[in-house]
Amino acid sequence: MNQESTSGPTGFALERLSGAKLVRLGLAEVHPPTWPPSNAAVLEPAFRPTSAETPGTIYVLQAPPLLPVKIGFTRADRIEIRILGLQTGCPYPLQAIATASALPGQERRIHALLKDHRLTGEWFDWTPAVQKMVDRIKAGRLPA
Repeated sequence: MNQESTSGPTGFALERLSGAKLVRLGLAEVHPPTWPPSNAAVLEPAFRPTSAETPGTIYVLQAPPLLPVKIGFTRADRIEIRILGLQTGCPYPLQAIATASALPGQERRIHALLKDHRLTGEWFDWTPAVQKMVDRIKAGRLPA
């Protein structure tokens, strides 16, 4: 099978089967007249980091105050890009209330420490313990 690939500035690529040929298009090159493609489409990251310990940013997102928070990790250069990606799934405007430079393992440690307050996935109830952890993240005092 021949493979063609291009990569758009979004960091994601669209793959679709065209006959016996796999066609890969950067999302920036896919225009509304061709969307959705007639064949099966798969969205996947065009770049996968090679190391599990590549530095990035731990972020805490919250919609209106006192609502649950999302504690996540991204390697994106700008947290605004990550917020835009998540905003489509949230009916309230998301805001970054804390960020800190970190390693992926530190995010996993925070999630483990807050497991009793987890709602689902990376979303946590806004409790005093979660608020205390958010204050630690703001101050750059992350668990090892």
